Order: sequence, then C-alpha cells, then structure tokens
Amino acid sequence: MSDDADGSTAARGVDRYVFDASALVYLLRRGRIDAAFDGITTELAFYEGTNVFWKLTAARQEYTREEGAEFVRDLNSLRHEMDVRPLDEQSGVETYELAWDTGASGYDGAYLTLAASEDLPLVTLDDGLVRNAPDHVATVPPDGLSDVEPSG
Repeated sequence: MSDDADGSTAARGVDRYVFDASALVYLLRRGRIDAAFDGITTELAFYEGTNVFWKLTAARQEYTREEGAEFVRDLNSLRHEMDVRPLDEQSGVETYELAWDTGASGYDGAYLTLAASEDLPLVTLDDGLVRNAPDHVATVPPDGLSDVEPSG
C-alpha cells in the first residue's frame, strides 16, 4: 500500500472495510451510508457517533433536536447492516497494546486493532488515526471509497 497525496493509504482491490465513527457520521450526513453496508465496526462507533450528533445539535446548533435524534436512529440502524464487534478480553488487551505501541488513544486503538486483525483498510477522517496507524493498516477517507475498485 502506498501513501496518497492526502496522507491516506491507498487500498486497491478491497471489497470490505472497517469504519470508524468519523466515517460513519460523514457518510450518514451526506446520504451515502449504504457505502458502509457489510462493513465492520466496533460498538464504540455508535457511542462516538451519538456524541458527534449531540455536539452538532446542542453545541453547534447545526440541526434541531429532532433532526439530531433522527440521525442517531439512522446511525444505530446500521447495526442491522454491519458486522458490529464488541470489545472483549482479547481485543481489549490488543487495543491497549496497540495504543501503547503507537501513541494512539484507546478509542483509536480499538479501530486500528480491528482493522489489523481483519487485515482490512480503515475508513476514517480522523487525522490522528491516520497518523498513528501501524504500517500494516491501510487507511482510506470516506470519499476514497468511490475510487476503490472491488476485488473479484
């Protein structure tokens, strides 16, 4: 995998991805959430995404309370379209170790660990995740999904 001009790592020939909360929120706000269908994420993404919509609604007033609640409902409905992974004993320790080794937060480490364990690219808008991703974890911005050719 090679670095692109935008700092992400290209992921050609991939048909499944790991998504973090930033990517899910981005796609949802643009009406492109179907790009995440059949993808993988962590339970954490739904908590983080809910918090983002709270900030966009309560703090920044970009949406009404009702619009924010609708986004949160739509976000959580992804549970039926995605493979959602819990944090268990093994993945918890792996997340801790990866965060320790890379300087990522424990939250970011959860996404990086999942992408590494599945050998799949991580879709994210989080510069910290991109910066702290180990060499063997490819990162892709959500807009880069349209540029990726499915394998097979």
